[in-house]
Amino acid sequence: MSQQVGVLDITFKATADLRTKQYYIVYMDGTDAVNVCGANGKAIGILQNEPNINEAAVVRVGGTSKVICSDTSVAVGDYLTSDSSGKAEEYDANYEFCIGMALEACGTANDIIEMLIDRFVNSTS
Repeated sequence: MSQQVGVLDITFKATADLRTKQYYIVYMDGTDAVNVCGANGKAIGILQNEPNINEAAVVRVGGTSKVICSDTSVAVGDYLTSDSSGKAEEYDANYEFCIGMALEACGTANDIIEMLIDRFVNSTS
């Protein structure tokens, strides 16, 4: 069962309607705001609430978090990156930007799993 232990949450402004994007991977859009991350994007953390455009977006940047998973082959210990829609998937290429590590396996698309947030560029294949 998925849990989360937040160590650090930061509030940003949402640059889009994120009311259906709780537990998606987000990035800073070049200002002081966040939006849903694209494929292999430079993620800052995981969205914890459901803000509308210009509302406060609470982003978990440290600890563990629930995350929406698109990749059904994620196993415990796999490194995670963002797919094109901001969902977590196993990294699959050298030098991808990783947002953290899966603490649970993902059995079906759109499962919510627990992950350890630890941003880095994976330089192993």
